[in-house]
Amino acid sequence: MCSSDLDGQVTQQAGQQIFQQLQQLLFPPPGQDSQQLQQQYSQLVQQYTQARSQGQITGPAVSTLSGAISALGAALGTL
Repeated sequence: MCSSDLDGQVTQQAGQQIFQQLQQLLFPPPGQDSQQLQQQYSQLVQQYTQARSQGQITGPAVSTLSGAISALGAALGTL
């Protein structure tokens, strides 16, 4: 097992895509309603799940991001 497997990684592509979803979620346009917020959060979760299943997120980064996304959902009231 190489050290990168132990460290966990997020590929540049996955990082950029998740960051874009976060920007849309955290800085919505004026007038966005709760249904749109829920939809944005769902898209973030889907992006994370897809990246994880494609091996673009590995090791401890999996649980770290999963926990952070869940905490964000709870803070936004979308869970």
